[in-house]
Amino acid sequence: SSDLKNIKCFGIGSNSFGKLNTVSFGIKTDNKWIVVDCGPDTPRQLYSSKIKYSDIDNIVITHSHMDHVLGIPYLLFGRKLELMPKIKNKEETPSINIITFNETYNIVMTTLKSMHPQLANLGYQVNLIDALSLDNYTLPTTDIKISTIKTDHEVESFGIKVFDKNTSFAYTSDSRPVTDFIDFAKGCDIVVLEG
Repeated sequence: SSDLKNIKCFGIGSNSFGKLNTVSFGIKTDNKWIVVDCGPDTPRQLYSSKIKYSDIDNIVITHSHMDHVLGIPYLLFGRKLELMPKIKNKEETPSINIITFNETYNIVMTTLKSMHPQLANLGYQVNLIDALSLDNYTLPTTDIKISTIKTDHEVESFGIKVFDKNTSFAYTSDSRPVTDFIDFAKGCDIVVLEG
């Protein structure tokens, strides 16, 4: 059974873009990682933290702004390179889930394919889990649960609560403080409001 082992802040995900100071997180579950938001610098931060892209099986993207999604194409490409021996040997490769809105998922996958057309076939499955109304949803391959709540931002956005029987983590990014999120996050061990 899985449980939250630790939560790692990867710091500023947008490097030196001034006001675009996106924070991204990794949540360790046994031997796998959940990544929350993936700015342009997040893949480098994962690499620096010695976290293999192939050890990530769930990515949560809170909204479609570039400082939250531009790292995903590189992460998915890096994951393909790590899994290449299995892909070449036609072995089973672990899928990855992207938890976000349908529109955000389509933006990310279109960007990936336009930047690197031969990546239309990554060699592993990328699944969309629609974040619109998750409530105590068990993430595939884990015993970790996630709930979401809509937040107030310029584009469609959501906050999350990730929890197991021992630990809970709530996060909202770039959103205005709202009573709904505060109520949603009550009782969590760690609450992050990036705004």
